[in-house]
Parts: sequence; C-alpha cells; structure tokens
Amino acid sequence: MRFRPIQDQVLVRRENENFEKVSPGGIVIPDIYRKVSLFGTVEAVGPGKRNKKGERLPVSVRVGDKVVLSIYNGQLIQIDGVDYNVVHEFELDGVVEEE
Repeated sequence: MRFRPIQDQVLVRRENENFEKVSPGGIVIPDIYRKVSLFGTVEAVGPGKRNKKGERLPVSVRVGDKVVLSIYNGQLIQIDGVDYNVVHEFELDGVVEEE
C-alpha cells in the first residue's frame, strides 16, 4: 500500500528503538510506555498549503528527516504492519539534527 499526503500533511514512521526496556536507574519500563514514541522519520510529505493568493507554501521538512512529535498530535495509522502518524507540519515539534 502507498500513502500520499495532501497539503501540509506529513507521514511520520514512529520509531520505538529510542526506548530502553530498563532505565539507567534500573526501573523496568512497561511495553505500553515504550510503544509510545515521540521520535520518528519523515516518510512522505504533501506539496504544501496554498496561501490566499493561491501560491503553494512548501513544507519545511523533507523525507528522511528525524523529527520530534507529540503522541497526541495527528492520526495514528498502520500500513503493512508499521505504525505511522499523519500530522500537519505545524504539529511537529522540531527536526533532530546530528552534529
């Protein structure tokens, strides 16, 4: 299956590997909390919204960007067994840049 976002929508693949099973202090983190991800990778981007003049405003994130998002934003969908969030660009908290 293929998903193509519209307007300023962004398809983000949720990444669960950022969460450890045991915290550095030895506290066991239940699976339910480790499955709630705040990090993801942009998999697809819509063409952007139009302004009042009808001009297309491009989305500022690109496919492959690592982003931070709130678990409460957007719509959770599953494609071929993989969890994704579909969010508006403004719902993203930021882009994670490697140094």
